[in-house]
This record gives sequence, structure tokens and C-alpha cells, in this order.
Amino acid sequence: METMLHELQGNVMVSVQGDVPLEDSDWDAFLASVAATPSLRAFLISADNHGPNATQRAKLATMPGVFPLPKAVVTTSLAVRGIVTATSWLGTNIRSFSPNHIDNAFEYLGVAGPFRAALLGRVALLKTRLAGGEISEHLSGTQRIGSADLHLMQTLVEERVANIRANLRTVRRGR
Repeated sequence: METMLHELQGNVMVSVQGDVPLEDSDWDAFLASVAATPSLRAFLISADNHGPNATQRAKLATMPGVFPLPKAVVTTSLAVRGIVTATSWLGTNIRSFSPNHIDNAFEYLGVAGPFRAALLGRVALLKTRLAGGEISEHLSGTQRIGSADLHLMQTLVEERVANIRANLRTVRRGR
């Protein structure tokens, strides 16, 4: 079972972490992708209830070119926010944002308005896949969307992922 999915969009690495601790193999694949992308300039991370553990964070800290890049972690989890705060004390360029403030995360990362919808669409796709579902809608990166639209999209994604997880739990219990 995958515990994390990621992909490069432009020069922003999009990472989605699920509701279980990250497997070392998933984290190592993420770090390999990061190392192979010299044009990387920012990270958009969606984390449900877990972030990287201390050993995994230490691996990231050994990548000097990554350390200063801005990292926006979008989460509702107080535990994940605590991890982000502790990590920021080490001097890394990282901040957490609630899903209600996704527009602030994009501002922090310096992501232009038209590209925000495309990134959020990729987060939605990855979150849905990680939860075990599929998404068929195509969210265009060229449409102009405002802060309220971003919040609505994030809310819809969270609801869809919660429904998929609930359905999977029901199916697993019914076996």
C-alpha cells in the first residue's frame, strides 16, 4: 500500500501523504525524484495525519540544495503542524497552512494565479488515488480562480477522499 504520492508540476513538487505513517520506500522514492530535479523551486505538500519521521527528515536535511526551498504543508492535523514547526526551528524554509488558507500557501510559494488551479487539481488527483479511488474531472490550469474557489475545491477534495476511505473501510470489514 502506498503511503505517499508525488509528482513534479512545472518546478513545484506536489506531494500527498495519507492517513498512515510514511513507508521508507515511499519516502526514498520521493527523495530520489527531488534529487533528480535540479529545476525544483518549491514544494506543495498535502499531509493528512502523518509526516516524515525523524529518520526520514534527517535524510532530507542531507540534501543541501533542497533545504532552502520553500515548503508549504497543507493540513488539518495539529500533529503535522507540530512537526512542521519543529522542522522550521532547524532553519528550513517550511510553513504549515490549513486547507482554508490554501491561497496563503500559494502566496508563500510564489505560485502565480493561473497555475494554482492546476496544482490543486493535481493534489485532488493524487489524494484520490492514494485513498484508492479515481477522479475523472480535468481541472484546467488556465482558468482564473479566486480564494473562495480554491477553498471550495479543497473542501470538495477532502470530502471525496473521506468518502472513498469510508467506503474502503466498509468493504474491508465486509470480507
